[in-house]
Amino acid sequence: MISDGVAERLGNQRRLVDRPQLAEIVGLSVATIDRRIRAGKISCIRDGRRVLFDPAVTISELAANGGADHV
Repeated sequence: MISDGVAERLGNQRRLVDRPQLAEIVGLSVATIDRRIRAGKISCIRDGRRVLFDPAVTISELAANGGADHV
């Protein structure tokens, strides 16, 4: 499965990424990321104005919500 390959590439790193980085990792546009945040399908960490993500968590959420077509 493609999501397994992405998770494997990330390894055991627990790093946070911003919206453009997440979009590149999961193969979605930033606008789609924003829509999925508003819809409650992707969780994020807000640090002031910054919006950060744990890529492994987001990949799991996308897979669980049936939105892993691009992952």
